[in-house]
Amino acid sequence: MPVAIAGAFAAGSAQTSAVVLLNAAAQAETPDAVLGRVTGLVSLVHRGAHATALLLVSPLYAIFAPSQVFVGAGITLAALGVGGAFWPRKKGLGFSPHARKKPSGPS
Repeated sequence: MPVAIAGAFAAGSAQTSAVVLLNAAAQAETPDAVLGRVTGLVSLVHRGAHATALLLVSPLYAIFAPSQVFVGAGITLAALGVGGAFWPRKKGLGFSPHARKKPSGPS
């Protein structure tokens, strides 16, 4: 039970931190005229993701043991994280931390 409590605390802290950072980024990067719409959309997606995830994952527990579902979720999350880290480079979007703007002006 202590491991489950520690895991729940870590997951809750991580999710709360992510929501706070996302809202802070939205407030910093969004014009004031549409800020309410953007924060409303962030809130809607955040709430909808919980219900959707429960609907999609709950049938797996009828087929697989809980430990198998947790291992599959861990592998899937790790794969998505690694894939997300390399996606911008593959698409050529220039999100590399080493990318620098070229100075403008006569050369």
